[in-house]
Amino acid sequence: LEESTKLPACGFNRRTPVIFAVEPMSANVELLEKLRTKLPKAVQNSIYIDHAAMGLQAGETCMTGENTTGNERGMSNGNVGSEACREGQIRVPLNNLSSWSQENTIKHINYLKIDVEGFDPDVLLGSKDVVKSGMVDMLSFEYHELALWKKTSLQTISTKLDSFGYDTYV
Repeated sequence: LEESTKLPACGFNRRTPVIFAVEPMSANVELLEKLRTKLPKAVQNSIYIDHAAMGLQAGETCMTGENTTGNERGMSNGNVGSEACREGQIRVPLNNLSSWSQENTIKHINYLKIDVEGFDPDVLLGSKDVVKSGMVDMLSFEYHELALWKKTSLQTISTKLDSFGYDTYV
């Protein structure tokens, strides 16, 4: 094929994919911003970093955990509304994928990676409308014995994804 007609892997219809990173810990947001500046301009302009958390419903959450670079152990209290955060917590916007994708006018997602340290069931359930609509080609998430996975069956989530037309691999 001629160079101009080749498409990148995964069916992207452009040479530089658009990447959204949603990160609740401000130290990690700062690190991502610094790393982005080291990339070529075309790539920098296609990466969007959102200082927020993802969950079941939109609102605000209080994040507990050490706000240091590389920390992945921040824990969300869920939607706290106007409730005050405790000392040592940081308040961040809380989104679900449905409201977030509408706010950002996202019509299609080639690959959705969810890495929320055990709160994957809430993010997946908060993404139900988007995932069910077929606008996500492929998604991945972690399964382990942290947080909500202690009381949520992987089989339940897998069956739900199967009912939306996805092939699940455990």
